[in-house]
Amino acid sequence: MCMSIVASFLSINREATFIPTAEKHANEKAIELRTLDLDGFRYISKLHKDVDVHVFWNNGVYGKGLMLSFFGELDSEVLNVKTIRSKKVILEDGTQLASEQIRTHHNSIILGNDKRSLGFRIDLDIAKMANIKHISGEFDIVRAEGSLEVTSDLLKDESKSKDDKIGIGIDVASNWGNGRYYVLIIENAENILELTVLDENGNEFRQTDSFRVFGTNNDRVKVYVDKDKGTPFAIKLKRAKKLHVQSIPFVLENIDLMAY
Repeated sequence: MCMSIVASFLSINREATFIPTAEKHANEKAIELRTLDLDGFRYISKLHKDVDVHVFWNNGVYGKGLMLSFFGELDSEVLNVKTIRSKKVILEDGTQLASEQIRTHHNSIILGNDKRSLGFRIDLDIAKMANIKHISGEFDIVRAEGSLEVTSDLLKDESKSKDDKIGIGIDVASNWGNGRYYVLIIENAENILELTVLDENGNEFRQTDSFRVFGTNNDRVKVYVDKDKGTPFAIKLKRAKKLHVQSIPFVLENIDLMAY
């Protein structure tokens, strides 16, 4: 395997939706990539829509071409990663791909449970599998400053119920294993640092998986709870007071796919 990595950083403060952006402190250290490497890839040379045979589960969704999967680590914990932007791709033979050949997809980057590890996908519309001479782009990381706690009123354990105190709604309430699964509607959920599910006496229900924020407006939260159906519950949120967004560019060179 012959691959070199160049990772740099550029700090950019942006205003998150409805959340004031903190001023950057003069002594604030920018977060950097510690490592970044190819983790896997898949290539589709032909789609078989006429006979409905999918070689990969996403055959026909992303289209023909090469999808690369990368795994990296940051040097500090962050609240979230988002918005991967692949800007320049040069194949081994020197061909630079046009911008429309670098396909973009929602949720192409994810942060690990340790809040340092991350993975992202880059999808290329190319006619045949090829090694990569150069690939570069950037993604955003989100950091939190300060915190405050709020607790909702009791919610009925049913879809479409809503708390009047802080406006949390339940979009989905369903059985999941031996417990319950919820999709909560929470405005500005991106700034949630911790989420706790409480019974009517204020005792904590055990969450069987980490909560996840999703949706194009970051206002949907998946929650898995070890509790009985029908039991009312409250949601306690620890929210960040302010968010920092930093853009981290990356460059990877000399990716030999046959070495993997």
